[in-house]
Amino acid sequence: MQVRWSNPFTPCDAIVVERSANGGAYTMATTLTGAATSVRDMPGHANGTYCYHVLCERGADRSPPSNELCAMQ
Repeated sequence: MQVRWSNPFTPCDAIVVERSANGGAYTMATTLTGAATSVRDMPGHANGTYCYHVLCERGADRSPPSNELCAMQ
């Protein structure tokens, strides 16, 4: 799945991408450089609905999660 975003919290040290499968809790899918604006995620799980949000990390601080983006696999 291709996940894209724009980052209103720049500059970020890192972008944390979190994934939720079928309405479950969000867990970290990957961490990217602070300039990243997209990622291709291969959840490798059974078919279902996968939702994503991203957070901006600056030092020890994190932004609130972005809006949720969901897709079916």
